[in-house]
Formats: sequence, C-alpha cells, structure tokens
Amino acid sequence: MPDSVTTEPVVNFKSCRKPEYPPQALAAKVEGTVTLAFLVRADGTVREVVVRKTSGNASLDETARAALAKCRFQPGTVNGAPKEQWTELKYAWVPE
Repeated sequence: MPDSVTTEPVVNFKSCRKPEYPPQALAAKVEGTVTLAFLVRADGTVREVVVRKTSGNASLDETARAALAKCRFQPGTVNGAPKEQWTELKYAWVPE
C-alpha cells in the first residue's frame, strides 16, 4: 500500500489581516518573534491557536494569536480529502 499524501493548510491572505502593533509595545519599540501552533479545520477555519514560543512580550503574543484565529485557510489534505491539521508559523514583530 502506498504512503498517504499529505498537504499543509495554506493561508487565504484576503481573509487574514496583518495584526496591529499594540500601541504600548510600539511606543516602547518592543520587538520579538512569536511561534504559534494552530489547528485548521477541514472547512478552513481556525479551531485553536496556542503560543509555542513567546516573543517575550505578552501583548505581542496575544495580538498575533488573536489575529491568526480570524484567518481562513485552504485546508490541508490527506490523500486529497480535507482534514483537520495542526501547523505552525512564526510572526516577527519589528517596529517601523
């Protein structure tokens, strides 16, 4: 029996807005990179988002987590069928 073919979820950028820098963090020029793990349902919505590695600032972490939770995705698949899957991303906060 051949191995299963799995694809990862792909973000729909039209549905996913860039998170707004928290004002206090921006004023203090706080920066960092947060690693988020998230579960994408078979319908492309996000079921759960957890911080895997903090940026070092709770407001940056929570803002990124909340923004990602509103995104929609092309769901990942297993053998061509949409399946609920965990995936991960890093978001870098850098004040402009």
